[in-house]
Amino acid sequence: MKKLVFIAATIIPLNAIAAGYSTVSTVTGFSSINNTGAFELYGNFGDPDNCTSGGTVDKYIVGQHSTDDDLSRQSKFAMISSAYMGGKTIELYVDGCSGVAPIVKGIYLPNR
Repeated sequence: MKKLVFIAATIIPLNAIAAGYSTVSTVTGFSSINNTGAFELYGNFGDPDNCTSGGTVDKYIVGQHSTDDDLSRQSKFAMISSAYMGGKTIELYVDGCSGVAPIVKGIYLPNR
C-alpha cells in the first residue's frame, strides 16, 4: 500500500491538485474561445495554481471548469465585462490549468 501511495504522489503533478486566489488586479482584455461560451481573460493576476512552474501568466481561461454551465459562464462574462468597462479590480479563484493558462472557477470583488 505504501508503494502505491508513493507512486501516485510522484505521478500526479502538484498543479493538478492545487487551487487558490489570485492577486487583485484589473482586466486588460478578454476574447471568446470559438463560440463555446468560454473565453480568455487577460490581466496580471499572478499564477496561484503554478500552471507555468514559476513563469508569468497573463491569460486565464473562464467557462471551462467542470462546474461551469451556461448560466455561470454568462454571469462570469457579465462580471468581467463590467469590471473591464468600469476599470474596477477583481480577484480570481483558479482551480486547474489548461496548458499554461489557469482555469477560473470563481470571480470576486476585492475586500469580500
